[in-house]
Amino acid sequence: MITPGTLFIVATPIGNLRDITLRALDVLREAHVIAAEDTRRTRKLLTAHGITSTVVSLHANSPVEKIDRLISRAMEGESVAFVTDAGSPAVSDPGVLLVEKAHEAGLPIRVVPGPSAVTAALGVAGLPCHDLRFLGFLPRHKSRRLAVMGDALRCGSTIILFEAPSRLRALLEDTAELAPDRRIAVCRELTKIHEEVLRGTSAELLERLPLRPKGEVTVVIAPGGTQEAAPASIDELEDQARRLRRSGLSTREIARILSTEHGIPQREAYGVVVRLSGTPVPSGRETSSAGAPESVSRSGMSSSGSSDSMSSSPRRR
Repeated sequence: MITPGTLFIVATPIGNLRDITLRALDVLREAHVIAAEDTRRTRKLLTAHGITSTVVSLHANSPVEKIDRLISRAMEGESVAFVTDAGSPAVSDPGVLLVEKAHEAGLPIRVVPGPSAVTAALGVAGLPCHDLRFLGFLPRHKSRRLAVMGDALRCGSTIILFEAPSRLRALLEDTAELAPDRRIAVCRELTKIHEEVLRGTSAELLERLPLRPKGEVTVVIAPGGTQEAAPASIDELEDQARRLRRSGLSTREIARILSTEHGIPQREAYGVVVRLSGTPVPSGRETSSAGAPESVSRSGMSSSGSSDSMSSSPRRR
């Protein structure tokens, strides 16, 4: 018998419907209401296990009032279970706000752990996992994506992230530009019939990857060497700036990427880019007003201490 007036955060299978714990089945069967990110997928899971509990939707576009109603129901003594579409909730999904509001309301919160695409991918990737950096879903915009990736690749940790299959090739192309020698594991359709793990450098994976890959994808990127790389020469910076220019990025975006990846002042990076186009480099603080952001530190953070926020989408956890 589960405790009434409690919010349960319940992990569900990331693919194979049999990958669910006995405790999770008990909670889902006895809960007064199940809030689900994808009601169709959740009902399929419940039907497979003979569960007929009430299911309501709670996804990224749900109004805050919907969360408030769930909190009110729990405050009135009902047990509420939240499940994502696959994996562990409150990781790159709307469960974060639900849990936060439950804490504010003083509700008991219980976790029912289980499958996770993060730990599943780490288990089959065969890459170091003692020091991890989880990025969730990367920004869709190329310049922001490159800035986030550049900063993460310089941190010395193994990187794990989620990506839509339609953007997987773009991710590998970005990684080939920023860190061509890194070992990568692309883990696709984990626990499903067509489960696949591809390993190699970004260039090797681009050759092996289908033009239109399908399925849920989790990517693991190994850290670089322990020795700090030598500073890039002006020629190397200019070559990279030309390649980024050909991809359609603006001067400001290119300067930001060079600064983040190579740990150089943003004004210096901006100067490299504008010299390629023959535009005089503004002096003093005019550089910022001309379109270049303020200087960044070696860590990739702006002088104000802020960094790019990362967009996310509900998928595997």
